[in-house]
Amino acid sequence: MEKKVLSSDEVREKILKGNLDFKEITVKGNLDLREITVEGNLDFEGATVKGSLDIEEITFKGYLYLGGITIEGNLNFRGVTVEGDLNFKRVTVERNLNIERTTVKGNLCFREATIEENLNLVAVTVGGLDLEEITVKGYLFLSIKKGSKIESM
Repeated sequence: MEKKVLSSDEVREKILKGNLDFKEITVKGNLDLREITVEGNLDFEGATVKGSLDIEEITFKGYLYLGGITIEGNLNFRGVTVEGDLNFKRVTVERNLNIERTTVKGNLCFREATIEENLNLVAVTVGGLDLEEITVKGYLFLSIKKGSKIESM
């Protein structure tokens, strides 16, 4: 089955209208999700982004599931709040994965993820952190805020 192809603008418009299921889609070019509130669970399971994914200044009222997504550029989170879990299980990022100034009230999961370059977690607050079977081919930099619960899941 061929994946449905959408532009960044089409994905953003659908999210603003309440469509939060983007399983198995392909986004042509960079996907820019900035300065919006997502009122539910956002699911990109098995999707492909043919560029970078930028998620900035967003509040997710539910969870964000990126399991199995392939990002052909960088994956950037800045100033993000996730009320539930942030799941990167089996994600492939072909460049860097950067998470800065982000709060995940649930668990932050990187189980079986592959990061082709660097993984940077800076000023991040999490409920739990799962790094089981992660592959980072560059550097891993962690700066987790004091008081965060870090445990094996």
